Amino acid sequence: QILAPTQQLTTTWRSKCQALSPWEKSLLFGLKILNTTKLIEMLITGKAVFTTDGSAPDKASFGWAIAAADKTRLATCFGPTQGFKPSSYRAEGYGALSVLRFLIRFIQHHQIETMPPPQGFCDNESIVDNVKEASSHTEHFANTTLKAARAVINEIVVSRRELLHPP
Repeated sequence: QILAPTQQLTTTWRSKCQALSPWEKSLLFGLKILNTTKLIEMLITGKAVFTTDGSAPDKASFGWAIAAADKTRLATCFGPTQGFKPSSYRAEGYGALSVLRFLIRFIQHHQIETMPPPQGFCDNESIVDNVKEASSHTEHFANTTLKAARAVINEIVVSRRELLHPP
């Protein structure tokens, strides 16, 4: 079932975003939803694709986009990367985490009950490999918690699980 966005729904979505905890709100800093109805439809039918990126030449930042199979952009976001001496690696991780947190909140807000997992792309092989490796463990080990940007990787793993198995 696809619901047409209304002014009340839009206001409620904005209110919901403003009520998020500071760490999650910062991940949606430059969020623009370009077509709510089509985004819902593409998520339900499994035809939404997302891509993420990040960089840190001076000040670290991230960005992502969600598009339909026909390459129509449906949502975009950008924002700053937090942390002491943020790196390109951390910025890439923030991009992945941001899009996952957006999808979780958007799906919850619009009460999308079932959907295939969205297809995503990240051009940082280390992020992809570290998320896969961290996803294979059910407990944390001291030596792995000291790895670069481990908190970001852990939140990506937790968010992927939440997205695939919503409460």
